[in-house]
Amino acid sequence: MSDSSKRTYSYIYSKLVENEDDILGHIAYSIYKSHKIAEIERLCSEKKVDFVSDADIEPFIQMAQSERQIKFYREHADVLANAFLDSTIKESIEMRRVELESEYKVRYEKLLEDCKAKPWYYDVGLGVVSSFVFLALGYLLLLVTGSWDKLIAPFIK
Repeated sequence: MSDSSKRTYSYIYSKLVENEDDILGHIAYSIYKSHKIAEIERLCSEKKVDFVSDADIEPFIQMAQSERQIKFYREHADVLANAFLDSTIKESIEMRRVELESEYKVRYEKLLEDCKAKPWYYDVGLGVVSSFVFLALGYLLLLVTGSWDKLIAPFIK
């Protein structure tokens, strides 16, 4: 292979992506690739050809490797990542809000159900039952303390 047919690489990936965990760098590189594809499509349309040579795209690659353009790609990646995070957080908050509203609605309806007035005979029944319970407890108290015998002694003579 001759030197003239040898492909050259821009190494822009290593300028944009610091390591494999560099999410912003990967986003910046995808922005660069998107711009490169748009430039290739523009050149193909302009020249009315299907493919362009490395020489045709070289000015774009030179411009893309400039410090200013590298900084632009990183800043644009930061903006996109922040917009994505904002959108994700807003969506998450909205989902949680809907869940809480639903949960509170169920609780509110249960509280309203518990607070509804019972029929009159329910309260009368509770009154009768509580009277018998009070009477039974009083009787047990008198028996346990031995006061029952003293209380009925005057009536037995």
